[in-house]
Amino acid sequence: SKALVADSKETFVCAFLSFALLLGLGSNYLFGFWQADPIVGLIIAGFLIYEGKEVWEESGKTEEDD
Repeated sequence: SKALVADSKETFVCAFLSFALLLGLGSNYLFGFWQADPIVGLIIAGFLIYEGKEVWEESGKTEEDD
C-alpha cells in the first residue's frame, strides 16, 4: 500500500539523517575534525532540498496522472 511505502521511506530518511549527524559529531569529538560538522550540514541540506523538490513536484500531480 502507499501508506506502507511512505512509512518505509520516512524510516530510511530518518536513519540517513541520524547517521550523518552521528558521523559529523563523532568525527569532531574523536578526531578533532571540526570541519565535519559543516560538511555534514551541507550534505543534509542538499538532501532536504532534493526531497523538498520531489514532494513539490508530486503535490502538483492529480490521481489521474499516476
